[in-house]
Amino acid sequence: MHLPALREELRLYPAPAAHDGAPQWTLHDPACNRFFRIDWLAFEIIVRWPLGNTEAICAALQQETALQALHPEQVVEVAQFLRNHQLLVAHTPQDTQHLLRQAASTQTSWSEWLLHHYLYFRLPLARPDTLLTRTLAWVAPLGSRSFLLLTLLALSAGLVLLMQQWPVFQATLLDTLSPVGLVRYGMAIVLVKMVHELAHAFTAKRLGCRVPSMGVAFLVLWPVLYTDVNESWKLQQRTERLAVASAGVLAELTIAAWSTLLWSFSPPGPWRDTLFLLATVTWISSLAINLSPFMRFDGYFLLMDWLDLPNLHQRAFAMARWQLRHLLFALDDPPPEYLALPWRLGLVAFAWATWSYRLLLFLGIALLVYHFFIKVVGIFLFLVEIGWFIVRPLWSEWQVWYRMRRHIFSSVRHYQRAVWLLLLLAAGLLLPWQSYLILPGMVKPDVHRVVYLPVGARLVEQRVKEGQTVQAGETLFLFAVPDLARRLEMVQARIKTWEYELSILAFDLEMRSQTLVLREQLATALAERTALLAEMGRLQVKAPTEGTVVELMPDLHLGDWVAAKEPLAVIHSSQQWHVEAYAAEEDLQRLQAGASGLFYFEQAGRAPWPVQVTEVDGAPLRLLNDPELATHHGGPLPVRASNRALIPEGSYYRVRLRFLTATGFDAHLRGTLHLAAPGEAFLSRWLRFALATIIREGGM
Repeated sequence: MHLPALREELRLYPAPAAHDGAPQWTLHDPACNRFFRIDWLAFEIIVRWPLGNTEAICAALQQETALQALHPEQVVEVAQFLRNHQLLVAHTPQDTQHLLRQAASTQTSWSEWLLHHYLYFRLPLARPDTLLTRTLAWVAPLGSRSFLLLTLLALSAGLVLLMQQWPVFQATLLDTLSPVGLVRYGMAIVLVKMVHELAHAFTAKRLGCRVPSMGVAFLVLWPVLYTDVNESWKLQQRTERLAVASAGVLAELTIAAWSTLLWSFSPPGPWRDTLFLLATVTWISSLAINLSPFMRFDGYFLLMDWLDLPNLHQRAFAMARWQLRHLLFALDDPPPEYLALPWRLGLVAFAWATWSYRLLLFLGIALLVYHFFIKVVGIFLFLVEIGWFIVRPLWSEWQVWYRMRRHIFSSVRHYQRAVWLLLLLAAGLLLPWQSYLILPGMVKPDVHRVVYLPVGARLVEQRVKEGQTVQAGETLFLFAVPDLARRLEMVQARIKTWEYELSILAFDLEMRSQTLVLREQLATALAERTALLAEMGRLQVKAPTEGTVVELMPDLHLGDWVAAKEPLAVIHSSQQWHVEAYAAEEDLQRLQAGASGLFYFEQAGRAPWPVQVTEVDGAPLRLLNDPELATHHGGPLPVRASNRALIPEGSYYRVRLRFLTATGFDAHLRGTLHLAAPGEAFLSRWLRFALATIIREGGM
């Protein structure tokens, strides 16, 4: 069989040996800057490609190498590989037609082009190779062993000094969490990422690689700097490829180390604030983002080069899909590649971890996109995100199963396991197996009163202490307002004066005409005195009900001024207690008055108590009055703080329950309510929640 010629610009480079010790090579296509890892057989065939036909190549290999059991079909397979990747010269009309078909297959409609480039596209901004060559000598000392040791010393000293100033560091961090601080963080991230990419570029150039472009990539319109260092694949030493992959992270950590050290010695001011931003941004960016191996960030390339497994994601995904088909259908088809069992299991575990991470990440990105745009556009883009990143891979795997349907159904052994798994899945989704509700709740007294000070005043006397039993109407606190006493004295003086004048008018005929005026003034003064006495009476804070004082205002001392409406004490009735629980909107239809259950106390050592539902609110909570149940205080209910109030994130309804046995508690107690409820299938619950969300968010 005649073979077309190879393209003349292709290059071959030695590559690290395979895991089984077999030699490998890297084939470089400079026109597209693509690299292909080939094995020993493919290398020997390509070296003898100028012979021009399969028979001559087979004969030469059998004479010149140890490859004796060689078939022409193997040469044809290599030729097909080269042809599919456009590495051959097109001489014949058939070759031209093949290239045209390949080009046509890459053509997409404008909508597909827009969709793909909305999700991801690159914008090259510079061709830095010449500039890197000229400036490499200037930055070379930063990659020396001496500078590395010096940086490690700076890191150690910086961390020691940071621990000594940790409270100041924490306070500075809180101060930067403001709109202006976030803008500064953004500027610091841009600066650090530029250094990050330059580190990749200079390291690759130092090792003899060409850096054709640098620019910005947009992932769902989010800008990310990138550097094209694909030529690092031609490096034979794994340590050299690791150096290129780790250069960005090491540069960021170097900035973090020196910034942390210099921050400890810098006086307050803009310079110290800048060092703080650089220190915090680089630590978080490097350790939390760049080192993740689940996306195509530096962590992925580091892991790939360390394991010496090119195309790690694709190989792991292929192995995991093969393993899934093997588990579901008991197929006996060969794996994508033959590896030792530990390697195979490791790839499968890595694939599932990557899928799980990406599922959460893409869902989060979709939600951000939805909330960032207006509702109509947001819903559309949300569906695009879910469809492209989640539904499309699942649909692709389903198509593979469909193409294999004849083989799957050719034997009961192949599909019986899948049938059993399908039945179990259907049972889990469709059967109403969950016949109870679990709700967060609090034990409260039936009578729960908070004692407030009606007006701002100064504490004169405190007659109660925490834990004391009080009677209704008993005086708890005495307050005073000096201005009220002064005004009362003045009014008393005016009353005495006018009463005296009225008493003598009866004997003075000339002054009798002023009697009416004096009586009106006296009536006004008497009314003012009554009002002042009533106001002073409010300064005697009394118990509104019988009970136990369970809480007092902290740090309250004699002589302190207390603002109006400030809570002074909390009184619980020691007679009857109840439970207040909170149900989510999707659980509301399963709640019924009279339903029974058990309340499990969070406090250890208490047995669960039987309870019964007495009332369910018809309207959702606007404010959460039980801060113990909020996530801010370790509770299960998500809330947001607004003007010192806790607003629930979502629709929650208050459920009131009574204890079925005699009760007696001395404080609020948090716990969990296990309540009997009609069973509901998981699928039904999920569909109802999804429909409610669509109706709510769509404004229908």
